[in-house]
Amino acid sequence: MRNEKDTKISDEQVRYIADLARLELSAEEVSRLSKELGKIIHYIGILNEINTAGVEPMYSSLGGFSRYREDGLKPSMPRDSLLKEAPRHDDESILVPVVISAG
Repeated sequence: MRNEKDTKISDEQVRYIADLARLELSAEEVSRLSKELGKIIHYIGILNEINTAGVEPMYSSLGGFSRYREDGLKPSMPRDSLLKEAPRHDDESILVPVVISAG
């Protein structure tokens, strides 16, 4: 099993990561995050050592069930009925006010 000291994250590394993410951290936050990130990386190392031979890959936590409906054709509202409900229209389209000008 990995030693927790092997996964220590230095304050300098935390500041570097914070700089990449455009975060400003106090000295106290850097110190705290250094310890927390070290623990997280240590735990990831433990998980990486688990023997998963023979375990089927899991691509979804839903177990093969899709929460999305099957895609299919359904009858739509007739154009004439839809245009009759629109406040402004021409013979083919619903007309809406301009919201972005071209100039």
